[in-house]
Amino acid sequence: MIYGKRILYHAAFIMSCVVCVAVLSGCETTSSSIVNGQTDDAGSSAPAYRTRDFAELNLLQMPYALDLDKDLIPDAIAIQVFAVKPGKAKGSDIVHGELEITLFDGFRKGEQTDDSLRIIKRQTYTAEDLKPFAQKSLLGISYHLLLRWDKENAPKEGKVTLRARYTDPQGGVLYSSDNVVPVGS
Repeated sequence: MIYGKRILYHAAFIMSCVVCVAVLSGCETTSSSIVNGQTDDAGSSAPAYRTRDFAELNLLQMPYALDLDKDLIPDAIAIQVFAVKPGKAKGSDIVHGELEITLFDGFRKGEQTDDSLRIIKRQTYTAEDLKPFAQKSLLGISYHLLLRWDKENAPKEGKVTLRARYTDPQGGVLYSSDNVVPVGS
């Protein structure tokens, strides 16, 4: 158990470093919104709809997969999710709704549907489930999560695509951009 806490501590430290580099270098997020059934696209190839609660869903991950069981085969990815309210620059608490993280095998191209790629892992968290994973920093509230897959469902393509989706209680949906992580072959 101590080993697992040490890995999460190091993963959190590395994620914090990644966030600092991203902020200092300047991040740009594009999004789409749906108003009265019409899509207002701002240049994003992935669906990214505005909800009543949040305007952006930012997903950061370590640039490589982790080997938690020390068998020299990657079996997890550490991520950090920021839900940003309209007109704000920092991450905020998710107090209702659901956050879903999907891990696809391979590189998900913008025109591909979710059904065209094999799903390695799909994890859904309620607002209550997320509370223990919340951390406050200079960038606001973020959620530090660890996505672990079993050997039978391991990636086969040498890389995975990550995507986060927030669904509010009224049915509004907000997606993060797709992030690709190498996992070896």
